[in-house]
Amino acid sequence: IVPMLTRTTSLLTSIASGAASTVGWFFFAMLVAYFILAESGGIPGRMISLRFPGYTEDMSKFGRYLNGIWNAFLRGQLTIIFITVVVYIILLSILLVMLESVNSIRLGNPQLFKALEWVITIIFTIEYLLRIWATPKPFRYIFSCIYI
Repeated sequence: IVPMLTRTTSLLTSIASGAASTVGWFFFAMLVAYFILAESGGIPGRMISLRFPGYTEDMSKFGRYLNGIWNAFLRGQLTIIFITVVVYIILLSILLVMLESVNSIRLGNPQLFKALEWVITIIFTIEYLLRIWATPKPFRYIFSCIYI
């Protein structure tokens, strides 16, 4: 009976851990989405409209604190994560080109190299389109030599 209880406990622990992680990431994603909408001029005022009688001032203060945290910390962290991911994808792309130049490796995995090449191309296309979308003057950005 002890092994069965041990497995049951382990299963319940992993389910609870997964659920807590999912809920935590969901709220983090909602928080990031809210502030992205707030900065882009979206509809943040109507997105979350919590109205508790007697707590309007407290909710407003809480919103200002969260905005300060976003501006001071989270935006910078997301920028660092984004830049790190882009750098690693560039390094992966360079490594793939080097490996593809070796005939024995390229002939052994031709579909893998084609698939990874397409995935990397799509990722950088999305990244470029996001940069165009985020810039205040998109045509100037597109036709500027320094940003290509």
